[in-house]
Amino acid sequence: MYADDVVLYFSTKNLINLIKLINIDLTLMYNWYVNNKLLVNIKKSQYIIFHSSHKSLPDNIPHILFGNIILEHTAKFRYLGIIFNENLKWNDYINSICSKVAISNGLLFRVYKIFDHKLLRTLYFALVHSYLVYVITIWGNAPLSILQPLICLQKKSIRIISKSNYLTHTAPLFIKFNIHNVINMHKYYTLLTMFKYFHHLTHTNIFSNMVPIVYLSNTRNAHTNNFFCTLCYY
Repeated sequence: MYADDVVLYFSTKNLINLIKLINIDLTLMYNWYVNNKLLVNIKKSQYIIFHSSHKSLPDNIPHILFGNIILEHTAKFRYLGIIFNENLKWNDYINSICSKVAISNGLLFRVYKIFDHKLLRTLYFALVHSYLVYVITIWGNAPLSILQPLICLQKKSIRIISKSNYLTHTAPLFIKFNIHNVINMHKYYTLLTMFKYFHHLTHTNIFSNMVPIVYLSNTRNAHTNNFFCTLCYY
C-alpha cells in the first residue's frame, strides 16, 4: 500500500535543531511505515525550508533522512494543485495559472464567432473562472506587479466573450456580464471567508493561528476587530 499526500510541518528558530527534530520524527515514521507494511515513494518525497527572501540558507545544510535515504531539498513544490516556493511568494503559482488561462482564451477565441454571449459566458466560468477562484483568498493578495499578467489575461477573456475590440475598456463589460475581475474576486471571497468565520459557519481550523491585534494606546483603531495571521516558518 502507498500513503498519498503525507505532509509533515516543523517549526523552530534554529535550523540545526530543526533538522535534528525532523530526523528523529522521520525515524519513528519510517519504523511505523515498515511495521504496517506501507511504502513511501522516495522519488516523490522532498523537503522545503520556508524562509525570508532577505535571508539565504547556509550551504552546508545537514541531510534529512528517511530510513537510510537522503531526501531531496527543493526550492518549490506542488501540493493539491498549489505551487509553494521557499519564500512563500506566489510568482510560480500565478505563472502556472496564466499558462492555463492563456490556453483557455485560445479555446474561447476559436468558438466565439459560433456561440452567443450566454454560452460563451458559461464556457468562461468552466475554462477560466475555475482556475482564478481556486484558493484565491491565499494568493490573491500578491503584489499587483505579479498579478498584472493574470489581470490582462482575464481582460482578454471578457473581451472575447463579449465579442469586443481588443482595445475596448473592460470595466463596463465586467458589469454587463456580472463577472468579478481578479482584484474584486479576491476581496469578495476573503470577505465571504471572514463572514463564515465570525458566524461560525466554517468547520475548518484555518484560523487557528489568527490572533486579535491588541492596541496598547487609545488610538482611533483601538476598538476595531482587526486580526492578523501569524506565520510559521518550517
